[in-house]
Amino acid sequence: MKKQLLFSFVGALVLFFWQFVSWGIENNLHIDQQQYTDKQEVLLEAIAETGLEPGMYALGKPAGMTEEDMRYWEETFRGKPWGVLNYQASFDANMGSNLLRGFAVDLVIAFLLFSMLAKVNATALSDALFITVGIGLLAFLVEPYIYHIWYKTPGMFAHLIDAVVPWSLLGAIWWKMK
Repeated sequence: MKKQLLFSFVGALVLFFWQFVSWGIENNLHIDQQQYTDKQEVLLEAIAETGLEPGMYALGKPAGMTEEDMRYWEETFRGKPWGVLNYQASFDANMGSNLLRGFAVDLVIAFLLFSMLAKVNATALSDALFITVGIGLLAFLVEPYIYHIWYKTPGMFAHLIDAVVPWSLLGAIWWKMK
């Protein structure tokens, strides 16, 4: 149990600091997902004036999924601009709370990873790396990549790096600590 708790803490630190490097430094890997536009005040003001409720919207999609809705969508939106909007009515980035919640999630991830790896009992470093990088790649493929297929989101290379680098480190650390 001591090893599992120690790995969980070390693994959480690896994930936490990797996320900071990947998203937080000035020239972060995910910069193309955080583009600046000098039109931001005009856009945000216009959106706020519509009375739009906070939420995530696929702009340029039908209201429903009936045959009639789909036909209308095809006729009306084909070849026209579209977008995905994540609108929040007010900016409130509580850094302390967000960092604490992020680290707590990383701790749970590392704890679960150690539990799974202990059940498998990988005997070689290559086994541990195959499993951990495999988990990272599965997470990449199921969320950011499939989302990219449908919504053309930027940053796929950065997400791929996120799926390989920290998960490789976790595999190596687990193998060393097992």
